[in-house]
Amino acid sequence: MYHCLVTGTSEATGTPITCANMVGNVIYWTGSRDHLARGNSASNLCINNSFIYNNNTHATGDGYGYRVDDQSWCAFNYFESCARGIDAENNSEVVLKSPNAFYNNTANRYTIGSNRVDLTLPIAAADYNLSSSGMPNAGSSNYTISSELAELRTNQYSPFPGSSTTYEALFGAPFQGAGGGTTGRQGLHAIESGSV
Repeated sequence: MYHCLVTGTSEATGTPITCANMVGNVIYWTGSRDHLARGNSASNLCINNSFIYNNNTHATGDGYGYRVDDQSWCAFNYFESCARGIDAENNSEVVLKSPNAFYNNTANRYTIGSNRVDLTLPIAAADYNLSSSGMPNAGSSNYTISSELAELRTNQYSPFPGSSTTYEALFGAPFQGAGGGTTGRQGLHAIESGSV
């Protein structure tokens, strides 16, 4: 699932999106769900997405963002107003910790248990907590990201030895213009916007 906009309203259990790879999507939900999305097998990829709940629903115990499975890569995403932004598949053997951005969540992510192995511990990846909403107008169907989220980036990953260019990661789903500018919904494909 690549570069899609999904919006919906529902107080229900279940997960509306299940796929192997999610890249560059915005998921905005009014209501509570078990998870907005989940990987459907081990070795999923979830990068540069935004998972946003209506602010009135995130503290209920439902309203989780993304559920990772074994050996999954979940990085450079943005989570807002979730009961828990990143959740773990039950009995996962391996959970990867990587940098994501958060605002106004009851809990940002699962706590890696003593029976799990974090393969990225040597990298010591950092999460980022925003001081205000990364998408301040999402409730009005305006998904333009804030300057704080647009300018959030990390250079903590380097490519192979001998290369002179670091890997610069940008956070959140909407495409970002030169100099930190935002392009909002440009490039996102609406999927039954307003109802899923």
